[in-house]
Amino acid sequence: MRSLERIVALCHHVRPHFKAKHTDSVVSIPGYTLLRRDRVRRKGGGVALYVRSDHSLTAWTSSAEDRTFELLWARVNGTFFGALYHPPRPLYSPTALLDHIETCVEEITRDFPKATIALGGDFNQLSDEDVIERTGFSQIILQPTRGTRVLDRIFVSRPIYTVVRVISSLVKSDHKAIVAYARNYCVAPMKTRTELTYRRVTPTHHARFLQHISALDITVDEHSNTQAMFDDFYTTALELLDQFYPERTVTVSSRDPDFVTASIKARLRRKNKLMRAGRLEEADVLSARIGKEIKQRNKVRLNHIDGKRDVKALWTAVNQLVGRKQETTKVDGITAETLNSHYAAVSTDKEYSSPPRKHTTDAAEFEYLTDWQVFRILDTLKPTATGTDRLPAWFLRIGAPVFCKPLAFLFNQSVATSTVPTQWKHAYICPVPKVPQPSVHSEFRPISITPVLTRILERTIVKHFLYPSLQTELPTLTFTDQFAFRPSGSTTAALIYILHTVSQLLTTNPYVIIIALDFSKAFDTVRHNTLLQKLAMLDIPDCVYNWMVAFFEEHTHCTNLMNLPQLPCPSQLVSFRARPLAQLPLLSTRPT
Repeated sequence: MRSLERIVALCHHVRPHFKAKHTDSVVSIPGYTLLRRDRVRRKGGGVALYVRSDHSLTAWTSSAEDRTFELLWARVNGTFFGALYHPPRPLYSPTALLDHIETCVEEITRDFPKATIALGGDFNQLSDEDVIERTGFSQIILQPTRGTRVLDRIFVSRPIYTVVRVISSLVKSDHKAIVAYARNYCVAPMKTRTELTYRRVTPTHHARFLQHISALDITVDEHSNTQAMFDDFYTTALELLDQFYPERTVTVSSRDPDFVTASIKARLRRKNKLMRAGRLEEADVLSARIGKEIKQRNKVRLNHIDGKRDVKALWTAVNQLVGRKQETTKVDGITAETLNSHYAAVSTDKEYSSPPRKHTTDAAEFEYLTDWQVFRILDTLKPTATGTDRLPAWFLRIGAPVFCKPLAFLFNQSVATSTVPTQWKHAYICPVPKVPQPSVHSEFRPISITPVLTRILERTIVKHFLYPSLQTELPTLTFTDQFAFRPSGSTTAALIYILHTVSQLLTTNPYVIIIALDFSKAFDTVRHNTLLQKLAMLDIPDCVYNWMVAFFEEHTHCTNLMNLPQLPCPSQLVSFRARPLAQLPLLSTRPT
């Protein structure tokens, strides 16, 4: 009885619309064995069973086998499961199907007298009375599964399910899902659990927060130093965040798909709690919200992949999303600590010397950002990763009306005094495998996640000062052969320039030789001193130059592998790949 209770909760009846051209690998699920019966001579239809791989599975066929009927039988550890699809407009008569079901049940009962039989699927217009009369089974589904009708049903030869639920499916379907299991069903798979923190974000939370800040005025002590001003702002902002959006913890396991975040996991648990309490309508509403959030998350991830040009990358992402192939991040001998040390060694210059600052700066009246500009920036923030300062983008966007004024003053004060707050000098590094099966540290690409506020200020500095300075060519610098990190530059522009140059040279030469060089870890090993010496030649305010000098000094990072961050590791030459200030021009010195 115990083995039976384990099996019945792990078998799934689906109508997959498979054809012979579809291989099992396309729809395989790790840890499950697929058994299918495809429809012949007609589109759609077909039935399939997914059974846990650690159970004995054998396909069973009747002596009166007839491919006309979409009925699949399987024996799992001595128990027989049947998956049936009876279409609305069948090519056979309902009586013929009932005769076939009766014949199958009689053969199973004759050859295996003690066997338990469960028959489930989409019966459409086939009446319960006719099936019960032919088999003697009991029908256990009492709630509508599509609209107001009970189309999907389960018939059992004896009581084996103690809990039966009809719920909205997370996948797109007009049929509801049926979950049936025994109360003492227990599975103990080998898996690892990790506690993650999240913040519950709902319209109710937003309403309470907005009501509170409508009468709140966040002031900054203008007589304090810049670092103290930032400390006061972060203290106030984090108190508001913890007050209205307190942190919660939830446990996720290694068996959860990649798209199951801490927030989604908490909602799934809430949905299951509502189901157990019999509040099925509320569970259906929450299920729709979960499905929408999963769809949006997966859509954002797949939008970054060009399926026409890189089909392999597209299917790799799809396999990870559906859980058929999890991204490998656990490698023997490689931990967050060893990766952290590796990145620190790569990004540290033993002969580092601090770039000199300019002493002619006078920023008493320096102001380049207004309250309105900061509000527009905060109000249009897109969803992005949260940095080590713990202020998420969605919180800054919701609180933009009250945060814009103090942040505008702090941004201007930061640039005017050439001060970069300590909250902005620490980053998370999330290692991303460069190859399918990484084995050494260098096969993990470091992705730095910095605070949202520092990214905002970096972008504004690039837009207001660096890009305009590139429009004026200086005697000692040249930009004619640079296409990256410029307002109008791109790889397309570089290719057009090369093609044009080669075409011109071919008019007077028999051939042209092109030598292409690729520098290993070029962005990771640019000396700050050399780069900033060339930046000092640009037509930018002295305080902006000094701010960039301060920005590149005394950075630390910690590596976050499998949600286990390590202690900060200082570095004097940090990689700024994929960050706004990475758009600093690779300036070429004009020969004299």
